[in-house]
Amino acid sequence: MDSGRGDEFQSHVYTRTISGTTYMQAGTIIKITLGFPYASYYGAQARLYSSSGTLKASSAMVHNDENISGFMVETRGYPEKGTYYSHGKAEFYNGNTGYYRSVEGVRSPYETFSLAPDLPQKVEVNEEGETFGSGLYTLNGEKLDYLIAEGVDGTEGYVRAADLESNVISLEEAMQYNSTIQPTQFIPLYDKNKNIIGQFEISTHVEKIE
Repeated sequence: MDSGRGDEFQSHVYTRTISGTTYMQAGTIIKITLGFPYASYYGAQARLYSSSGTLKASSAMVHNDENISGFMVETRGYPEKGTYYSHGKAEFYNGNTGYYRSVEGVRSPYETFSLAPDLPQKVEVNEEGETFGSGLYTLNGEKLDYLIAEGVDGTEGYVRAADLESNVISLEEAMQYNSTIQPTQFIPLYDKNKNIIGQFEISTHVEKIE
């Protein structure tokens, strides 16, 4: 996907074999298309979903803090057989306004270990008007408050969509947010009543594109 200003980003899903074990992994690549050097600041986040739209793995939103031609952010490897897709996000900095603009990526094609895609569950709405549902619904531009996700121990629940966002606006905020990112972090996993039932892992790996 082209941002319209000389940058583009893509969502990828692929397998990687380490010590004889094959993992499914999602990556978001963001790069400059107008030639290097070209001053640009942006953020990228990778998310791995099952075919039914359950969030299986996510990275943090990572922002570049130096003039590079691009970088790739990856999730942790997910070891279970199934059918998966990647749907990354990016944030592009506008020097005229001094703000970042958040952009949804284009969903990657399905990658499968021979299992067919599952049907997503319906979006549910609680008494407070908050929405709970599959990540597949966000592909049509629908904003959900809680996304179906799988916790570190295999428990299925929900993560708050806001907990996956960087919520940065300015360049200074992006650099401050970057300083808080750890290789592995955890956010709460909730049930439909918003009780905490576990943890969801956010694992972030970044590779610069020279």
